[in-house]
Amino acid sequence: MFDASSLCLACGMCCNGALYTHVSIPQDEIERVRALGLAIETMRDGSGFRQPCSLHRQGRCSAYPNHPAPCRAYACKLLKKYLVGEIAYEQAAQIIQNALEIYSEVIAQLPPDFSFSRLLEEINKDSIRDIFDSEEGRRQNAELLLAVARLTVYTRKHFDEQKQAKATASGA
Repeated sequence: MFDASSLCLACGMCCNGALYTHVSIPQDEIERVRALGLAIETMRDGSGFRQPCSLHRQGRCSAYPNHPAPCRAYACKLLKKYLVGEIAYEQAAQIIQNALEIYSEVIAQLPPDFSFSRLLEEINKDSIRDIFDSEEGRRQNAELLLAVARLTVYTRKHFDEQKQAKATASGA
């Protein structure tokens, strides 16, 4: 069995904004997290920092293994499957590689003035009209929306139990 942390360090989907818009931080962790250089904001569910995480550099956490407690405690669905032997390391690594390729496809298609996190915020607010305000914009960015949809479906299937549970519960 390979070291599970090597899967996490090869992945970063929980850090790059593909899964979550923010990470909630308990009050007793705020000063330590600020000391790491993360900007703490008031979120709808308490205090936290936005994703993509500014500590996520060159595809990995630059603070690892001293990253914030919620990050240390987090285990995605793929990691949990690996830890209980439901999936082989090689298969998990391939799923991660596929996810990162889809993510890179999305990033490569972003308009110059859009970050990945801004695109997700705009999609969540249903206000992506800015990049679809002309026929040319619609044509150019249709591939972008398809790539975002592929990424969303793929990450929900393989990484995020919470979103999968919500989708199942709502009949989606």
